[in-house]
Amino acid sequence: MTERQQHIFQFIRGFIAQRGHAPSLDEIAAEFGVTKTTAFDHVAALERDGYIRTARQDGRRVARGIEIIGGDPCPTCGRRPAAAGGAQ
Repeated sequence: MTERQQHIFQFIRGFIAQRGHAPSLDEIAAEFGVTKTTAFDHVAALERDGYIRTARQDGRRVARGIEIIGGDPCPTCGRRPAAAGGAQ
């Protein structure tokens, strides 16, 4: 996980804790001063690595459909959370 992905993961987790729902890609992009495409790429990497899951309908991601499934990553020690359901 990159440092930026660590920050995005923490942002998503905090956003959900405060507001009760996940941020949109636009909100993630605005928070980090990146494009929506870049925010999408970071979210996809977090999902691929087992930290989050995104809800899908008809094969497409659902807006605000991010769910935290992994614990706190440790970027300095290279540890990863165990993915729920064995997904990697």
